[in-house]
Amino acid sequence: MSTFGQRLREARKEAGMTQLQLARLVGLAQATISNIESERNQGSVESTALARALRVLPDWLAEGRGPKRRQDDGEADNAGSLSGLIPIEAWEHEDDLPDLGDFIRVPRLDVHLSAGHGREIVEVDLVREAPQVFRAEWVRRLGLKPSKLASMYAAGDSMEPRVHDGDSLLVDTSRTTVTDGKVYALAYAGELRVKRLYRRVDGGIIIVSDNERNYPRLEVPAEQMEHVRIIGRVMHVQGTGGL
Repeated sequence: MSTFGQRLREARKEAGMTQLQLARLVGLAQATISNIESERNQGSVESTALARALRVLPDWLAEGRGPKRRQDDGEADNAGSLSGLIPIEAWEHEDDLPDLGDFIRVPRLDVHLSAGHGREIVEVDLVREAPQVFRAEWVRRLGLKPSKLASMYAAGDSMEPRVHDGDSLLVDTSRTTVTDGKVYALAYAGELRVKRLYRRVDGGIIIVSDNERNYPRLEVPAEQMEHVRIIGRVMHVQGTGGL
């Protein structure tokens, strides 16, 4: 009889996912998936979320009981895999969200910083290759508009312990007005940053790192705000940390 780890590996490979892709899809660390598959994980794991992501039945995955999939799913159904999802080009309306697997693809942020005409020029592109995948139900529940979402990866330790190096971030590019204490992606002083922002009374902002011991806060007065571009508010962190 196969083990939970063996069944997980089998279903993951059939879905065409890497361990990292599956981990990001269900909000776990890649090491957790690796430990399950190699039988090193002795703790409890939410097998229902894994089963749904892989389009297999929870009883089969958790205990090896019953069929692997419902009959109407078929052995060749790849709806749960990243490669099997149907790209969505127009996301302005809820009806545009996919029914197949109930996931949406979120493009990655590609930010270019350059100097010109005495000030910094910030260009933001959305890269649709290798997107992040989120459940449409979760996006609806938060009231987010998929066409305004983008993903990025955190770099460095300035926002620890909330955000860790390598965490994936979901950014709502429609939210560029600063709400005190919320986390934003922004471009300033030649860098793309993820910081907690506060408003100054003069119309400027205060840029704060959660790891203030090693990264002092920055004050940007109103007359220097032309050098700041707020790209969007971070709505979700997936990985080691969390908002």
